[in-house]
Amino acid sequence: MLGELKDRIGQWENLCNQEEPLKEREMMLYDLCVEWGVKVIFGMHEELESRNQGWDFYQTSYMAEGLAWQIINLYS
Repeated sequence: MLGELKDRIGQWENLCNQEEPLKEREMMLYDLCVEWGVKVIFGMHEELESRNQGWDFYQTSYMAEGLAWQIINLYS
């Protein structure tokens, strides 16, 4: 999972570092990709942190619907 997280962060950084100007429609898509990239990366990081705290913590968080992927805000 650490490898996947590192890879996704690298992809997100590459996307953010584009220097060529974008058309309006491309800019909307770019903004959406960057926003979702951040949500996925953050969610993966939080999931890994939760799992590292042990099964009891993870299960309690899951039952309380407190894991990042359970509370991700799809509309902002």
